[in-house]
Amino acid sequence: MDKFKDLISVVVPVFNVEKFLNRCANSILNQTYKNLQVILVDDGSTDSSGKICDTFKSDRRVEVIHKNNGGLSSARNAALPYIKGKYVTFIDSDDWVDPDFIQILYSNAIKYNSEISAGGYYIALDNGKATSYFGKDNSCEIMDSEEALGSFLLHDGMGVTVWGKLYKTTLWNNVRCPEGKLHEDQYTTYKLLDLANAIVFDKRPLYYYYQRSNSIGHSKFTRRSYDLYNGIHEEYNFIVKKYPNIKNKAKIERDIWEVVFVNMMIRANRCNMNILYRVRKHIKDDTTIILRSRNLSKIRKVELLLLSFNLKIYKLIYLKFKNNK
Repeated sequence: MDKFKDLISVVVPVFNVEKFLNRCANSILNQTYKNLQVILVDDGSTDSSGKICDTFKSDRRVEVIHKNNGGLSSARNAALPYIKGKYVTFIDSDDWVDPDFIQILYSNAIKYNSEISAGGYYIALDNGKATSYFGKDNSCEIMDSEEALGSFLLHDGMGVTVWGKLYKTTLWNNVRCPEGKLHEDQYTTYKLLDLANAIVFDKRPLYYYYQRSNSIGHSKFTRRSYDLYNGIHEEYNFIVKKYPNIKNKAKIERDIWEVVFVNMMIRANRCNMNILYRVRKHIKDDTTIILRSRNLSKIRKVELLLLSFNLKIYKLIYLKFKNNK
């Protein structure tokens, strides 16, 4: 692979992560693949994160951007004009990666002539435990856009996250992360999969997603939480219009994410009855598809169907489960 040593850009949005930034940056700089451009984007940090970013400039591969706070999407977008690599990957600053993360994804991209090369990941918790999302599955799949979106929709391949993937930089020419929104990946990843002619997915876990208890996904429910609900439907409407062959998969994915949103409302005791009505109607309309699906566990099927047929019992069981967890 020596003759294919393309420059690869690594974008790291940084905001108030002084406890984690060294771990993240060092995991990048210690990659077995050395031809890197590392862009650290200090998104208006109020702790020492910005200063820590500057300490890494002693490595000639590192560039630092300091900007006013604008959120994760704003930080990612700010780096795009500075990307010099033929490929680019995004790593969140509280996460870290395996030493072979870039080498493996890059090798797969070259071998299979793929515009997106993705890998599996670990979920790392505060208690130090890390669980592989795909268990011990080390298989490798090569897909076109429709196949990748189908895998993405059923959560058995392409995840919703922007991170954990290596992209041909040209895919980002006309794609930007939505600024001012939470759950920004919901608005972004499907567009990139749609643009790619070939996608390779290696299920080996190479990325450590650090799930902090106070992360966005675990924070309190607010009006901005509706960004998730709106993103679900923007993605759904795009896919069913352009890829009718995977419409049923898109329906199942929509229903699952809608239940995630309903659970967020239930935990916050802020249920929007209009949304609850629409979600339950979607599930009822999709009952046959749900029951026949081989990609849904029995527990997930029961969860979906119980919500659609008896909201009161569903809420009681869900809250009891959450309280005992």
